[in-house]
Amino acid sequence: MKWISFIKVTIIAFSFFSCKETLDVYLGVPLQPDITENNYEPGLNIIGILRPDFTDTINRSFVHAQEVAPAINNYPEFTPDSMIIKTADIAISNTSGNVYEFEYTQYDNLFDEFQYRPTSDFRPHAGESYFISCSYSDLPVLTSSTIIPNEPKVIEGSIFLENDKIRLELEADTSIFLFEIYSFAQDKNTGFTRVVSNRFTATPLEIIISEPQPDRIVIYGYDYNLTSYVLNSNTSLNFNKYRQPFGNVENGYGVFGSLNYILYSLE
Repeated sequence: MKWISFIKVTIIAFSFFSCKETLDVYLGVPLQPDITENNYEPGLNIIGILRPDFTDTINRSFVHAQEVAPAINNYPEFTPDSMIIKTADIAISNTSGNVYEFEYTQYDNLFDEFQYRPTSDFRPHAGESYFISCSYSDLPVLTSSTIIPNEPKVIEGSIFLENDKIRLELEADTSIFLFEIYSFAQDKNTGFTRVVSNRFTATPLEIIISEPQPDRIVIYGYDYNLTSYVLNSNTSLNFNKYRQPFGNVENGYGVFGSLNYILYSLE
């Protein structure tokens, strides 16, 4: 009877509304918003991630910046290359008054890859607040902020390595909103899982692993901004791809967040 009632209501809905409007109601999200030229708001689109680790050659904190292009009509001035911005003024500052300039840098010679990286010794620490300012040409100045999360900590004695899985518990931590865990055997990735942090209580998790048996795990802890971005970014589902873009920046598009991590040996 419930299914008969549902079908009757659906038929009535289609009688009064368009197909799109009816499906909007049942799905709870707009299938496809009205796209007009007037919806286009010029601005910068970034992904910026601060992290405390670095190597002998590069700092792993980075910002990737592009210019947003209109989705409709023909704009020959916008090309894939022109939308990549190489001369933006990007500055990261903290509450202590320190300012770090990020410049467009070739950070990977092998693959000829470029990003904005710090030009000076930049070592953010857990608990510190950082602010970003991005400006380019006559586009609005993009701003945002993040708080560096703590290192994830494994509860002592909680790791159990079985034939095809690793079980462990992570300490409660209110600065971490999402965990990502990778297992490795030498240089081979043998497992991965993603778990939302319980924050106020311990977070148990399980990783399904493949051969060979891993010798270490790497645990990443995401701040609120990166967590929101990962959990809300659009998927390939057809009805989902028209959602409004997610972002946590002002006067622009994209995300600015931070992470921390720990490498834990299983040997």
